Amino acid sequence: MALNTNQIDEDTLLELVLEAGGDDIKTEADVYEIVTAPEAFEDVRGTLEQKGLTLDVAEVTMMPQNTVPVEGKQAEQVLRLMEALDDQDDVRKAHANFDISDEVMAALAS
Repeated sequence: MALNTNQIDEDTLLELVLEAGGDDIKTEADVYEIVTAPEAFEDVRGTLEQKGLTLDVAEVTMMPQNTVPVEGKQAEQVLRLMEALDDQDDVRKAHANFDISDEVMAALAS
């Protein structure tokens, strides 16, 4: 789940999430990402919606337990592979555990 940071402060959101059975929240730029076990998903979503919060994204997704850093040519190859998978009509979602730093992503984008 994700929601915009201008709706609620981080401490209040964390308290709501934990009371509803969630695990944690992560702040990325102007978005809070809520981490919870799949069995607590509906309870957490219901609690947040009852408080009048609007969720930008509300879905169960796979999260890697370990990530593998990739750089340079490997990073470029991994991104090309993910794009190729995304272009396939038979592929609905592709999950991966690679970690590409923001600096490497910026360099590859230019």
